[in-house]
Amino acid sequence: MVRSIWMAVLAMSAGLAVAPACATVAAPMAFSVFRPCVESTEACAPQVLAQGSVERDSGAKLERFLQEAPSRGDALPQNPVIAFDSPGGSVAGSMARGRTIRRLQLSTRVAGTYLRADGTGIAGTGASSFVRDAVCASACTLAFMGGVRRTVAEGGRFGVHQFASRAGNIGDSATQATLVVLSRYVEDMGLDRRIVDIASVVPPDKMYWLSAVQMRTLKVDSTGGALVRWEIGARPDGLPFLRVRQPLSPGREVTLVLTVVDGRLTLATGVALRKSGLPAARLEAFPVGQLPEVVVVIDGERLRAEPQRAWSDGADTPGVVSYRAISTLDMQVLERLARARTLALEDRSTQSAPEFSIATPLSVDNMAAGAGLLMRAK
Repeated sequence: MVRSIWMAVLAMSAGLAVAPACATVAAPMAFSVFRPCVESTEACAPQVLAQGSVERDSGAKLERFLQEAPSRGDALPQNPVIAFDSPGGSVAGSMARGRTIRRLQLSTRVAGTYLRADGTGIAGTGASSFVRDAVCASACTLAFMGGVRRTVAEGGRFGVHQFASRAGNIGDSATQATLVVLSRYVEDMGLDRRIVDIASVVPPDKMYWLSAVQMRTLKVDSTGGALVRWEIGARPDGLPFLRVRQPLSPGREVTLVLTVVDGRLTLATGVALRKSGLPAARLEAFPVGQLPEVVVVIDGERLRAEPQRAWSDGADTPGVVSYRAISTLDMQVLERLARARTLALEDRSTQSAPEFSIATPLSVDNMAAGAGLLMRAK
């Protein structure tokens, strides 16, 4: 049954392409190799830029491009990252390309700006920007999903909407068949099928850009670990606290500590970064001395934390550098936390250095008990 629907959708999807929500018509997708920084680290390994509109044969073209890399003199790693800048294109071509990426065990990435090593040394990278305002939208998102590891860097935009044929609406029966195949594909790639539900209510001439928290929750960005349970503890003076250590990506972790101090709910935020994951000079770009701009999102409502202490150097351990900051929230927030069904953290203070972002969904496991304990301790 599914196979017959799939074949039908393939037949239809030759006419399914990016809607006009992405302003200009892009050239057919082309591939090139770039090195994002100059140091000999995994983060600086050469990547493949996939730029332009996805065509039906883009998967085969990508595979051929990788096979011919040695003859061009491109020293690619065994499983290079595919970096996207694409407004969409062929739905069938995007799904075929996504499956090619998965079969070859490649990772995918989208960032707002791509850097290329050229010795200029911007922000300590020895690189300058050569692609700005990059996006992965419409059909491009399907190709992106093929990555075994998917990264949406801060500033990277990932947009979804309904698909339509060049002639307009594809009809109710065709729409249902397309949704079945898209849902199956999304689940095969290991993402949350709710992304299809979100896209299905956005008109083809509009675009819905997922937030960083949505991308983590829906597994578009797969770099974060499983959500970690909050632990309850006590300080040496007996005051209780709630703490969570949440992995964000390999080599990056945020620690949050909630406690009550002088009648205010205090949020201590710490971020730990593995030194080998970033060029050494790049770590200097962390916004030390700037006030934190942390937003706690409880059941979809954003509550801004009041900054109290700027970002400062934390206690380093071998191979790891850390930073910390302090904010406060109204005590009434504890009542909201005790009833929370969803919880997330947003961060605006690291926008100039997106690889340091602490934006993440958070677990609510043990939050009700911990928030109740803090309310009684106030």
